[in-house]
Amino acid sequence: MIVNHFEKKFNALSIIAIAATVGFIGINLVWLYYYNLVREESMQYVYVTTDLGTIGAQRTAYLPTIYEAENMVEDFMDKMFSHNAENYRSRIEKARGLINLQDWLAIYKRFKDEQVIEGYNRYNSGTNLAIDSVKVNIGTEPYQGVAYTRQIIKYQDQLIENPVAAKFEIIRVQRSPANKYGLQIINFSFIDYNINKKIE
Repeated sequence: MIVNHFEKKFNALSIIAIAATVGFIGINLVWLYYYNLVREESMQYVYVTTDLGTIGAQRTAYLPTIYEAENMVEDFMDKMFSHNAENYRSRIEKARGLINLQDWLAIYKRFKDEQVIEGYNRYNSGTNLAIDSVKVNIGTEPYQGVAYTRQIIKYQDQLIENPVAAKFEIIRVQRSPANKYGLQIINFSFIDYNINKKIE
């Protein structure tokens, strides 16, 4: 009889322990669910602290403007195609952060084949770049663009113009010290200088 009584109490305690454990797990699952809901909602906002207090602003995906894209292309073209014997290496290195490595190497190989740095040293010459037009279509990704420029080559006492035109695509990338725009040129190829041609 004592054994039966003990078994009943033990069974009752077991049921209570199981119920408490299930309840504890259930409460934690509910708490976790609501915590994630609140967390996801808070991730939609950026909080800015000012003298007036803390203000929540809706977070949106960063989309570059056409001006940022065109400025990046102008910056790249200027650094890659405008230099002299003293700054040649540093300028094309700075341009490297704005274009994918494969295309940068192709342009660099062209410079080597044309013996650009040797010409700068031999004739104490250099090039400046006149940017005639940069057009970028940011309607779809990757963005499509064309650039029309002229290298003004100082050769002894002469100034020689060399048209440089290219088409390319632009993708979004992480911003970095080497690329503050968060944009990168890909599929860069030289084209005939036809400034009136529309972007495809």
